[in-house]
Order: sequence, then C-alpha cells, then structure tokens
Amino acid sequence: MRRLTILLAALGALLLVPAAQALATGTVTVKIIGDGSGEVSSAEGLHAYVQEENNVEKEEVFIGTPAIECSGPPAAGTCTNEMEEEEAQIGAEEPSAVALIAIPNAGSQVVNWTVEGTNAFTHYYFGCFSRAFVEEAEQESVRASWCLVPELAAEPNPNVVVTAIFCLEGETEEECLPSGPTNRRILTITKSAGGSGGTGSVSSKPKGINCGAACNKAVASMYKNTPVLLKEKPSTGSTFVEWTGACSGSTETCTVPMAEAESVGAVFGGTSKAILNPQPLTVSKGESTGYGTVKAAGLACEAECSETTALYQGPTGVAPKNKPGKTVELKATAAFGSEFSGWSGSGCSGTGTCLVTMEEAKSVTATFTAKPTTTLTVNKGGAGTGAVSSKPKAINCGTTCTTQDATVPTGEAVILKEKPGNEMTFTGWSGGGCSGTGETCTVSLSEATSVTASFSGSPKAILNAQKLTLTKAGSGYGTVKAAGLTCEVLCTSTVSLYQGPTGIAPKNKPGKTVILKALSAPGSKTVEWTGCLSNPSPTECSVTMEAAEEVTATFNELP
Repeated sequence: MRRLTILLAALGALLLVPAAQALATGTVTVKIIGDGSGEVSSAEGLHAYVQEENNVEKEEVFIGTPAIECSGPPAAGTCTNEMEEEEAQIGAEEPSAVALIAIPNAGSQVVNWTVEGTNAFTHYYFGCFSRAFVEEAEQESVRASWCLVPELAAEPNPNVVVTAIFCLEGETEEECLPSGPTNRRILTITKSAGGSGGTGSVSSKPKGINCGAACNKAVASMYKNTPVLLKEKPSTGSTFVEWTGACSGSTETCTVPMAEAESVGAVFGGTSKAILNPQPLTVSKGESTGYGTVKAAGLACEAECSETTALYQGPTGVAPKNKPGKTVELKATAAFGSEFSGWSGSGCSGTGTCLVTMEEAKSVTATFTAKPTTTLTVNKGGAGTGAVSSKPKAINCGTTCTTQDATVPTGEAVILKEKPGNEMTFTGWSGGGCSGTGETCTVSLSEATSVTASFSGSPKAILNAQKLTLTKAGSGYGTVKAAGLTCEVLCTSTVSLYQGPTGIAPKNKPGKTVILKALSAPGSKTVEWTGCLSNPSPTECSVTMEAAEEVTATFNELP
C-alpha cells in the first residue's frame, strides 16, 4: 500500500473543534461504478497535515483505518472490511474514521462519491472532497479524491456503503453512468410509409415492434441475447421486397440475435394510396422508469417500445376548400408494476387522452413510472394440505409448500386462489385484509403483507419431514422448479417439506433426493447455485434431505 500525504489546508479551520465521538463497530463496503476506472484504497499509515486557525502551525494527524483495496470497474479485491477502533488525534479529541482515497487511472477522473447506510456526515469535518496529494516516494502530485467516513455509535449497526464514481476525462456524471438496465439492447426498424410506393407492417415476437402501414420508424428496447423474430406483412396492392441491415433476403420472417444494438430496414414495393401532405408524429417514452403501451389509429408503441413515428395527413387544399391536419387521439395504458405519469409535448399534459392535430410534425412523450415494490408472504395453516396460486404469477405454493415470498408492486391487485388437496377442505383466509372461505382473495399491498390459507383434513404424513428452503438472489430473474416446489419469476423464497432419513440400519431409508431446475428469464445469465450437494447440469442442483437444507439460486442480468 502506498504511503500518501494529503493537503487539507482549506479544511483546517473546520477540523479544530470536532465533537467527541464514541467508537463503534460495523462494516464498510466500497463500490466502483462509471465508465472510467481507478482504485480506492484505505490502510494504516495515512497522514494529513492540518493547518490551524490563522495559519499559526501545522499538526500531523494519524488516521488508522482497516485495509481496503478495490480496483475497477468492475470491483475486485477486498472491498468489504470490518471497522476497527482506531484513533485520529486532532487536538484533544479522538474520532474514529475510515479514510478512503480514490485514484483514477490515466484518462479517467473521480467525479463523485455517494455514502449510504449511516449518518456519515452528521459532523462537518467528515465528508468527501477532491484534493491534490503527493506520493512521498516520488514526490509526484496526483489529482485524487478522498472520503473520510466516521464510525458513529448513533446507529446500532453503523454499516457504510461508499461508492466512488469514475468517469472518462471530460465527462459529466450523467454522461458516464448507465441510464437504464444493462441487459437490454436497442432494435430500430425503418421502412417506407406514406408515399405512392409500396407499404406494409412489421411486427416482432417477443412484442416490442408493431410498425403499421403508416409507421416509418419503430425503436424497441429488447433483452440482450434473446432472439427477436420480425415478421413482415405487405398492404393491399403492395409486395415485400427485402430486409436490409441486420437482416437480408426476402423471406417473410427475419431473426435478429440482439447481442448488440441492431438496425433493420423493411422495403416494400408496389402501389398504395398516398397520404396527402404527410406529417410525422413521434411518440416516445422519454426517461420512463416503468413500462406501458401507447396506441392510436395507425400507431402502436407497446411496452418494450421506446419510440415510434407514424405519418398522418397534414393540412391540404386552399381556402375556402382547405382541410385541416388529421386529429390523432393517443391513449396510454400502464403495464403491471407501472403507472402512467402523464403526457408532455405538442400541447398534451395530464393523464387523460392526448389529442394532436397534425398541422405540422409533432412529438409527444408518454412517461411511465415504475411502482415501488414490497413483499407478499403466503403461509399455510391448519392440519390439512392444499395449494395457493396467484394472478398475476407471483405465488405458486403447492401442497407440500409451507410458506412462500414474492416481490410485487405496491398498489397492484394480486388475486390469490386456493385449491384443497385430495379429501381436504379449505377453512378460510386470514391476514392482508383477506377473510372468509371464498375460493379467491384479492390483496392490494401498500406495505409488506402476510396472508394465511388454512386447510383441514388428515393428509398422509411426510415421514421425518425436512424443510428445503430455496432463496433467489441477484439482479436478474428466473424460475426454479422441482417435484413439490415452484418459485416463479416474482417469487423470492419458498419452503417445502420432503421426507428425511427413516428407519434403522439395515432397513434405513435415506432422505429424498430433490433435483432443482432453473430457467433464466430473458436478459439474465445462467443460474449460479450455492448449497447443492451436486450439480447434474449447470442449470440443476441436487440435494439429499438428510436434514434441513438451504439452497440459493442467483440470477444476474447480462452485462
């Protein structure tokens, strides 16, 4: 670890009157993000020269810190460590702190820090700053940034997550940070529309592109490495000529692999009725964090669509026989987990219908906002057995499942449905506003909620029943299934019972062997398992229920 000297003269006056601090324990975690690169380090032996009031004298300060060394992005090395009770002598006080130094690589810069997890900057002499420092061995001045994070006893678990943002030289923070999911790639479709030549439509599977006869451009955000099937359909009197760009040939369909951003052209020939004085209407989703659909006559921008342009008749003729441009009525519908926040552009606002008169080219933005999420927990009660499922898919707790958690958007209605096991009886709902013995119960969550479904009866006992707990982790999504266990995309954890070891040697019987199978959702990597006895294949996990077992399936987004 290099020995660093930091010049803090500009902050010297602030360091003179620190409040007394109580020592605390916890952890500090360092993250590095951005399209630049560098390292964040912290180690014992850091010195700072503090200029006192009126420039009277300088005092050397020793700051002891736990060793942390991270380089990235992506982060590597030891990026998490426990805080220790070190001392920094500033006057008569003894605050305990973690001092982090961010050093950019050539061509990069440190643009900002973020600190989460504690009231890190309650006292004014702590914070993150950009200063020049001198490496003593070479006496070389390097532009760096440092962050002094205190250990405070004000919180019971003073755990701190510090993120250093490295960007390329000359970039702003907004320019260098990713603006959306990293597992999506842009697909752009262009084609002829509105003239006297041939016209037609192009659609996609999975949904995202729906470019009708009057549409001349459609843009969609599709999952990386999930092939997109494009299909053309010529209008009456027209023929399809060829695909261009990422596709070629004149076949009805074209498959785009979507490893990267792709552009495809669709060329139609023949004759079609021309649109008089065609004017383009562009509808985009802007900076939406959520998803939704925008439709009008001749225009459709589905959930994965980010922008589309369609042509409409503009003003024609001469007074008194002139004809105004066509009035287009746009309607927005939010997808599950999102809400429509409103229109902007071309005189549209609010959340109702947007009317646009095509006197000239127009642009409208529809903004959809993702709803926050919370946890829905379903438990089983009573001596009987039965299953509970949900619509939309989130909960699928079979007869041997005892509890299941799912992450669902707040405010969305989730319909739970019970199904008793053979010769069992459903005896009622409880919790989450559910009650009675009806087949279904609708839950609309504003906060974490638990619902219990109770069954009566005398089911066949599971011998020496052992719990298998499956937990899903990671930034991506996927489904995990086994005999007696299903954890769909929104499910985050589930517990099911299986037969444990029974009998006495030589007639003993081992615990049941359970093979879990994972299917990654579009845009997610192959599963990573922990807690398995073996892996019959990369997507499978085998456990033998000699005792209670815990397995984690981690799905991460594709980079």
